[in-house]
Amino acid sequence: MVVQEERELLVFQKEAHLVKLTRKRLVVDLVSRHRSSLKTFVESHRHLQKTMGWTLHLAYPAEIEIDHVIDARVSADGTAQVTTKTSFGSRTVTIPELTREEAERLTSEINALVQAIERPRPHRSAIMVLRTQFVKGEWIFVLIGLFVFWEVFVALADVPADVIPTPSKIVAIMIERAYDLSSMVVLSYRNLLLGITFSALLAMSLAFATGLKGKLDLSLTPLVMLVYSLPDLALLPIIVHWVGTGALSAVFMCSVCAFAPIYFSVREGVKAIPTDQFEVVRIFGARKLALLKELVFPAAWPSLVTGFRLSFMYCWQIILAIEMIALVPGIGYYIKETAMASPPRLDAAFAGMLAVGIAVLVTDRCVFARIEDRIGRWRR
Repeated sequence: MVVQEERELLVFQKEAHLVKLTRKRLVVDLVSRHRSSLKTFVESHRHLQKTMGWTLHLAYPAEIEIDHVIDARVSADGTAQVTTKTSFGSRTVTIPELTREEAERLTSEINALVQAIERPRPHRSAIMVLRTQFVKGEWIFVLIGLFVFWEVFVALADVPADVIPTPSKIVAIMIERAYDLSSMVVLSYRNLLLGITFSALLAMSLAFATGLKGKLDLSLTPLVMLVYSLPDLALLPIIVHWVGTGALSAVFMCSVCAFAPIYFSVREGVKAIPTDQFEVVRIFGARKLALLKELVFPAAWPSLVTGFRLSFMYCWQIILAIEMIALVPGIGYYIKETAMASPPRLDAAFAGMLAVGIAVLVTDRCVFARIEDRIGRWRR
């Protein structure tokens, strides 16, 4: 076990439990003789193999990472309680069989370890993310090489600027019109996020329901597949007729287009939860709210992030099309106006497209990639 490779600060050998504290984690396990006797008892009763067997497998050994600890204290009855942070809030774990003196010593050591952990400052953490994703990423050199090739090709081929503008001209336009471009991107960003948020509220509720209830899944999911087999942009004239032109039509259209990726991602995440884990939770008498908080939400969290990521990428294409067709203020409308001006300003249009690419890339690398990295470390 990994804990054996670390230096043990405290070890409490009790009647039924073994409690170990290292600098990185607190481990609560059953002593070997109790574990073997319980294993023999479970194996001799087949009806307990899917209940007690999974309980022993999931409950022991219980490992608490020190960097996840929020607080450690001794309760009024003298038991040690450790509060840890989880993906959906906090959870309090009671350490069994310790005397009051042992509990006070354990909580004191845990609090000292927690205080000794160097917490990264928010601004320093953000700088490290930018450095990792953009400075150390190999893809940035490929992008720079593509821009250099583009610049050299246009110069050597003597292509007119009104046909293919050079990257240097596009960057100059971006610097010159930085305020206008950023304000347009913010308008589109606002409409997109509002649409995805409204869609997620409905999509998550239905996805959890269909993922947990097979009969509801058979009734509802085919209808969702039928509706989303229709071309998205074909609905745009109908939506504009219903809600009119303006930001509301963009928000409504984004809500419609973001529903399917979130719904199907979360639904598959919920359906992938093993049935045995539900049986273990029911044995402990957990209520439906505790079942959702402790089992369903954490299990579906990676799928939810994937659904949001897919919706975010897809809805950017939709929001640009809506702004161009329905004349909604935003970066899509800006690109259309500059490209169709007389004479056309393709350098400004390309600058608008590059601004969209930068906004999408920064969000994906600094938000979604960071969340997925934390989920991967939490799983490991």
